[in-house]
Amino acid sequence: MKSGWLRPGIYAILDTGRLGWTTPARFERELPTLLAYGSAAAAAGACALQLRTKSLRPGHRLRARAYEALRDKVSNYLPVFVNDDVEAAQAGGDWPDCGVHLGQTDLPPWEARVLLGEEGRIGYSTHNLEQVLAAAHLPVDYLGFGPIHPTTSKRKPDAFTGLDALRAAVAAAKQPIVAIGGLQVGDMARVRATGARAAAVIGAWLGPQRAPLHPDEAGRALADLHRAWEAGQ
Repeated sequence: MKSGWLRPGIYAILDTGRLGWTTPARFERELPTLLAYGSAAAAAGACALQLRTKSLRPGHRLRARAYEALRDKVSNYLPVFVNDDVEAAQAGGDWPDCGVHLGQTDLPPWEARVLLGEEGRIGYSTHNLEQVLAAAHLPVDYLGFGPIHPTTSKRKPDAFTGLDALRAAVAAAKQPIVAIGGLQVGDMARVRATGARAAAVIGAWLGPQRAPLHPDEAGRALADLHRAWEAGQ
């Protein structure tokens, strides 16, 4: 696994639930808007983009279609991931530095690696130091760690960890760490100071649950996050 494939910065999670797209019909209708958010993330300097669509079951044709369209649109500029869904990650063949992000209860990383091959990238969620240490020998390319702060992006979130736990996770991990969970623009310098490779954001760039930002506005919010990260050098 190449250690330098994921550059430091802001990891943008494109959560369609945050956007209010909770039915397949709405999701399909909004595919052009989805691509506009992806383009905004790339233009704002995001280091990676993840499609997170909890309202569609793994393997749903729309999830695979959307992921493939996002890769076609922006993968020349940044890696693109799909949450939970290895089948969708396989759509359209091999794409270097793109892949799937898996949680603790999703398909085991060893099985995902067999399906994706060596070119595909795998991210893996961890929530405490024990899980970080257990991931040392897994075939994954980065670890998500958090939630750093309390978060509203999950119905049953794990207990928040704080920055001290993030710092300990970075020191112990064999893979790059992407911090996640309630992070806002004011957190960027502190997260970077822990040694984390990136900070993952949802609400900080997409806006409130019931009033999401337009793609242009979301791009400007992401650019502000990117500047805050860069200022934390």
